[in-house]
Amino acid sequence: MITDLPTHTDYKQTGISLLNLAWESTLTLALSLDDAKEHASVPIAENEYWIASQSQLSTAIALVQQATEFLLKSRIAVVSPYLLINGTPREWPKDCNTKDMPFADFYAINAQELIKVHDTVAAARLPVDMKESFERMRRLRNSIMHTVDKRLNVEVKQVIVAILEISNWFTGPNKWIDTRREHIEDSQDSIAYESFDQGLTYSFAREVMKVVEILSPAESKSLLGFDKKQRRFICYMCASDCANFDLQPNLALLVPNTPTSVTLHCFLCAKDYPVVREDCDEKDCEGNVLGAEDRCCLTCYN
Repeated sequence: MITDLPTHTDYKQTGISLLNLAWESTLTLALSLDDAKEHASVPIAENEYWIASQSQLSTAIALVQQATEFLLKSRIAVVSPYLLINGTPREWPKDCNTKDMPFADFYAINAQELIKVHDTVAAARLPVDMKESFERMRRLRNSIMHTVDKRLNVEVKQVIVAILEISNWFTGPNKWIDTRREHIEDSQDSIAYESFDQGLTYSFAREVMKVVEILSPAESKSLLGFDKKQRRFICYMCASDCANFDLQPNLALLVPNTPTSVTLHCFLCAKDYPVVREDCDEKDCEGNVLGAEDRCCLTCYN
């Protein structure tokens, strides 16, 4: 018999981990450039920076493609992992019918066959735009892995959008920030520091704020579920965690978005907080949303 059968959860976890690796690699580049600009005494050669970053961005897009393949396999494995074995029985490993063999000893179906198998057995077929995106990434990944194509030009936004599109399809609409938070909570850094400490909150806040900055309002709303056109407020709890780093994450929105709303929902920590609708005492601040407990202005943070 075939032993050590992978489950759909095994494939999904691997796919999500690969998406996180691609995300971390890409956002590190974007945030490192921001840090350099902040501390540089002369203008940064941004074009040269991004040219030098092409290898890392190319690797990130290859990780996204590989993640997509694992997530497709996860959907197929829900029906049966045996569907992922390639070839006819005569092409299977020698003596597999006379002794136990692990699943890994069998050849897996090719990447270009995954969509056909998925759409044949899965309850919901991939939408056309997702198939087109998969094929574009597959060709791009092949160019990266098998050739040295100097015409390749991978951009940060391209990787971010690809990750969000894939996450929305395979894990549910607008679930990526929750997925990302869970990944950080389970990361080696979180284990080393025993909890989701202030440094991790700061890093998480910076990357989410950067992504919101990079995406257009329409992309932010459709891919992230965050309306960047709506007035944003500081989350008191997230700002407290980031106090040592001089950062006040302003990713909290009124729910509902009305002049009398008294609840803020933080996109970063996913918590709801009561607020008071009173004018801020600061002369130059037009804020009228204060923390319910200490009347801290969540617009200017005074």
